[in-house]
Amino acid sequence: MTCEPSVQDEVHAQIIEPLNMLLETRYEPNVGRAPQTLFYPQWGQSCPKAHRTPGSKRNAGFPDFLLYMGPQPKQNSAIIEVKTWWTYDFADIFSSVVALRGTGAFNWTRQGESHALLRQLWGQLYFFEAIWGACTNGRKIFIFVKTDKNELTLSEIHNLHDNPLVHKALLGMCFASIDQRQGLPYIMDSLCPPQRRESGW
Repeated sequence: MTCEPSVQDEVHAQIIEPLNMLLETRYEPNVGRAPQTLFYPQWGQSCPKAHRTPGSKRNAGFPDFLLYMGPQPKQNSAIIEVKTWWTYDFADIFSSVVALRGTGAFNWTRQGESHALLRQLWGQLYFFEAIWGACTNGRKIFIFVKTDKNELTLSEIHNLHDNPLVHKALLGMCFASIDQRQGLPYIMDSLCPPQRRESGW
């Protein structure tokens, strides 16, 4: 992989396509007897109609992939953002450089690779009205979830290709985001209890 599109293609083949196939095993199509291409929920590329502000042209603020609940705009439950491993290595994301020790409070004004990434992910969750997401650089990946109005909780960072649990975790993220969107709010406190959201550095 030598360019960003090649990383995106790899993520599509290794993550998006398998997730879409597995989603079909749990959920009934919600567009009647539609062809496979219209099966929902499914992952697809984000588009301006799904944006909180209709007609937005700021493609840089769009996630690479969006989990659509249905064919109508603003029926999104999760996002996936793809970066390149030579630009983002996620090295200091879990450190006091990014968030204060103990409290995890984020410094919004500080500049840096990880700060810019977390601001981007937060903005994508807001503008596409999603709660869950994942971010990968083609080699490593982490899952994140908006656990409160002003709170973002991240999983540990895992190797994308060496860990068979990654795909199970991503599928679980899909299920949790869909079920929560369908009105099962207790999922958050069960999967991400408040007492386990503290920073550990």
